[in-house]
Amino acid sequence: MSCLIDSYHLAVIIPAYNAETSIRSVILSLPVNVERIIVVDDGSVDQTSEAVRSLDDPRIILLCHNRNQGVGGAMVTGFKAALAAGVDLVVKIDADGQMEADYLNKMAGLAIEQRYDYVKANRFQKRGPLPEMPPIRLVGNLVLAFLTRMASGFREISDPQNGYVLITRQMLSRIPLNRIDRGYFFENSMLIEINVLGGRVAEMYVPARYGGEMSSLRISQIIWTFPPKLIAGFFSRIIRKYVTPQADKTGRGVTR
Repeated sequence: MSCLIDSYHLAVIIPAYNAETSIRSVILSLPVNVERIIVVDDGSVDQTSEAVRSLDDPRIILLCHNRNQGVGGAMVTGFKAALAAGVDLVVKIDADGQMEADYLNKMAGLAIEQRYDYVKANRFQKRGPLPEMPPIRLVGNLVLAFLTRMASGFREISDPQNGYVLITRQMLSRIPLNRIDRGYFFENSMLIEINVLGGRVAEMYVPARYGGEMSSLRISQIIWTFPPKLIAGFFSRIIRKYVTPQADKTGRGVTR
């Protein structure tokens, strides 16, 4: 498996906002086969960029926003840089250290071997007790899981807000990035666009890892902003996929 993965060019995008205390350890945890580490400093007011520049790693590409654009906005900037770098696989890892980099190659292997276009981490797949996460996050994720299944068309997705994701270059290059939400709806909008394009999505169990940090995803945001966007996304998906379908729905999986 490792030899197969090593034949693919892999990039990691890290959207970062006020992450000076954690960004270095996140970068240092990445496996050696990662070819590009694209850090997008999304208008931080701390020393995030300086912490990144202090690392002597030629793989790092540091991009800085003058003002905060949201996680989706940071990812769109990172996606464009990854496409320009010509990599085959692109992974999103958050800058807070919650995502285990050890699972990165397992996600890549799943995409390569089974020709998935998009692989997501899932904190709920393992049988047994629900993952140990702050109750506010657990409630929000369970509600959004149900709504996102309806909106995206992926009925098996159970952890839509998990931001640990991998996408192939073939699928990324076909997604209209102007349609990707610039805020916390980023993950949901990605699923909707991939479904419109006929992509294949897989989830892989990755355990949750939480510290004492405050959640930036508020229940008020879920109640007032997500449902209208999910309803709009549902109708947009139905119209674009079935009423005015796109001509090009080929290019599934990882190809070389």
